[in-house]
Amino acid sequence: MRVNGKTEYRTVINKNLQEDLLKYCKDRNIKSGLIFRGEDGEHLPTAYIYSAIRRIAKKADVDVRKANFHSFINIFIDSFYQNSVDSIK
Repeated sequence: MRVNGKTEYRTVINKNLQEDLLKYCKDRNIKSGLIFRGEDGEHLPTAYIYSAIRRIAKKADVDVRKANFHSFINIFIDSFYQNSVDSIK
């Protein structure tokens, strides 16, 4: 999957994850739009996502005061990048 940034395209997920997401969409007959949806078919509420991040932080023994969208994304990217580098070695 590639995303159009301000000046360039960049890959944001690896091929395996892309294949898993495509299978998820196919199994649920999702042809366009949102992949993860609320019960009403619309986007997941911000409060729900924030609550999920806090639950993940608690399970990972991370200070929940530091559990927010920006930190979660950075941790995911750092972990994903490190695992990608390790798998290449």
